Amino acid sequence: MSTAPSDSSAEHGCRPGIVLNPASPLNWLDHVLDRIDMVLLMSVNRVFGGQSFIPSALPKIARVREMIDRSGREIRLEVDGGVKVDNIEAVAAAGADTFVAGSAIFDRRTTARRSPRCTRKSRKRSGVSG
Repeated sequence: MSTAPSDSSAEHGCRPGIVLNPASPLNWLDHVLDRIDMVLLMSVNRVFGGQSFIPSALPKIARVREMIDRSGREIRLEVDGGVKVDNIEAVAAAGADTFVAGSAIFDRRTTARRSPRCTRKSRKRSGVSG
């Protein structure tokens, strides 16, 4: 079975990536890092939205960032699960450059005030202006 994207997926703008759950070993990346454009690290065990961020994800994010940097390739490092205003700076500092912040942003009671705060904190940490 080929892990390369099919011609039709590339024609439609799809790019290959891998998702690693909290218990997934990082050595899986050794076999695919040269063929992917994105690593998505789950920082919760997927069941439902609104779960708490698993703190042991931070050193895992840092190790994946080192692997990506050593590869010399432009690979996005996305983190999904429990990313909120109070931890997004630490997640960015560990090396993530893309964040999924579902319940942190889309909570009906707090959406208007949380979204700009998450954006400012992630940009501040990653050095992006604006």
